[in-house]
Amino acid sequence: MYAATTPRYVKQTIDVIVKQLEMLKHGDFGGISLNDVKTQIKGNLLLSRESTSNRMSSLAKNEMYYGRDISIEEVIQKIQDVKAEALVALAEEIFQSSKITLVTLGKLQEDIESLPLS
Repeated sequence: MYAATTPRYVKQTIDVIVKQLEMLKHGDFGGISLNDVKTQIKGNLLLSRESTSNRMSSLAKNEMYYGRDISIEEVIQKIQDVKAEALVALAEEIFQSSKITLVTLGKLQEDIESLPLS
């Protein structure tokens, strides 16, 4: 994830991000329906297939990573199969304070050690 802000609001921006990650870890999707998210992802996926270069890139990646073509129908089925419980478990695994890395570009007004990453 990424965010852009002025140096003045770095701490507040990180606070919001950390709060959102904690919400995900507790299964709180902020009132967003998982089915709506799935629909949006599938729509974006289908739109991306309209580009020849995207299709060719997808074919090449599938061949390199999986050794076969992954059909759009298979991808859509995998998206449909995702359950909220699996997302929460993944969020708990990934969004641990010991695994979070912060990269900044620009000048900060405060010491990086004082930022609320844990």
